[in-house]
Amino acid sequence: MAGPDILDSGPAASTGRRPRWQLVAVGVVIAGVAALLAARSDPDPAVPAPTPVPSVAALPGPPLPAAVGSVGVGSRSAYALMARCNSAAVRACELRLFRRRIGAGGAPWTGLPLRFEIRSTTGGLPYLLVDGADRAVVLDGAQRWAYAPVAGAHARRQLALGPAVDRVPPDGLLLVGLCAGCADRLVVLDAPAGLLRPLRAQPLPAGVGVRSVDQLGDRVAVVSGGGDPAAGAASDDGGRTWRRFPVPRTAADGLEVLATPDGGAYLIGTRGDALGNFRLAGIWRTQAPGAAWRQLRAVPAPTTVRSALAGRRGLLIVDAGGSSWRLGPGDSFDRLRDPGPARPAFVESGPGGLLLAVPRGRLPDRFVLASADEGETWELERIPG
Repeated sequence: MAGPDILDSGPAASTGRRPRWQLVAVGVVIAGVAALLAARSDPDPAVPAPTPVPSVAALPGPPLPAAVGSVGVGSRSAYALMARCNSAAVRACELRLFRRRIGAGGAPWTGLPLRFEIRSTTGGLPYLLVDGADRAVVLDGAQRWAYAPVAGAHARRQLALGPAVDRVPPDGLLLVGLCAGCADRLVVLDAPAGLLRPLRAQPLPAGVGVRSVDQLGDRVAVVSGGGDPAAGAASDDGGRTWRRFPVPRTAADGLEVLATPDGGAYLIGTRGDALGNFRLAGIWRTQAPGAAWRQLRAVPAPTTVRSALAGRRGLLIVDAGGSSWRLGPGDSFDRLRDPGPARPAFVESGPGGLLLAVPRGRLPDRFVLASADEGETWELERIPG
């Protein structure tokens, strides 16, 4: 997916982490914003879609406040997807894409020329991904379509299963596939071409699906779902070759893997509860995939997990209440200072050294939380419009 950045000449391919995972269903559902999957009739996938400018306020039902539905972080740019919905039974949402530069002190958020509408009664909003060339891709939660950067703008593409690739390209986006023929397999999203391309060498045995993947440069780690036994594999060459590793036996019904900057990995076990939260069921650490796993028994520790990141300052967990916890030396968690009424919920990181979070709760609607110190402190930033 080589090509120029949507506003200027493209940077060299990044070797940073992408994309991050969060312990939520794909497609962020935020208070006051409709959760939507179905889109308008699909245009020819080879022709850029028109840019409709819907009047959401004119549709049945009063308009709801505009709110940030998804965020993404690249090496030089941060992105936010803003949603404005009505409150009818069949809801309509207008979505707009915004960007700000990273490292340009006080750089404002500005609107980009991508504005489209989706309608449905149920489902999830599309979400943002940022590729290694610092370009934003808006992906449907069911992986049916995407808005991809093409010739300096965004074009809508219907997604289809494409030919296999040997490895993840430097600017590629690695996903766990959902399509017929690629479900639970690793695929590379070639959004401009409208293709989901499976890796030629899959990491796990036939019949064992990938449930969690994390990529840090050429390093990729995967695990299967919870249950006993689970399976894991790691690659040091972008998915061209794999070596399988044992996964600790656990009663957790969900497992997530996080690659660490020092070459190791964390494994986080969770159990779902009746309230829809993910209860923390265990944390394991290895110095290198394939080496022994050591279970961490930190006290105190968060009891739930909403988002988790493995950075240079250590493991960061954001719990269901929006509190941030840092795993420090001695395998002990420190609860970080709360940023105020607006707490982080869904956190994204990228190679640019910035964390972005959709705030927890209804208010403030047009804001994101940003952290330049891996979650130690957070600042509210307003999206214009």
